[in-house]
Amino acid sequence: NIRISGDQVIINPAGVQIEQIEIWDLAGRILIRLPFKPTYFLPATGTFLIRAITYDHRVFDTMVIK
Repeated sequence: NIRISGDQVIINPAGVQIEQIEIWDLAGRILIRLPFKPTYFLPATGTFLIRAITYDHRVFDTMVIK
């Protein structure tokens, strides 16, 4: 479960152990790659790809619009 609230991206992993989070822009540039935490600051507006990578190397992607 990933949602936007103001300038924050809020992630609720719901039973999956996430190792790191990546936030990409639509041009394919990585903006953020950080260890998992439930909240990230996203100052820019636009459309972003958020990628959650688990400890067993599974990848979950979602698009968010801010």
